[in-house]
Amino acid sequence: MPTTRWLQLIESRIFIILNYFCD
Repeated sequence: MPTTRWLQLIESRIFIILNYFCD
């Protein structure tokens, strides 16, 4: 399913952004 890949991409992006802001 391509939706799972999209979710993974979004989640990873959010995680990176969160880490960037939290740092």
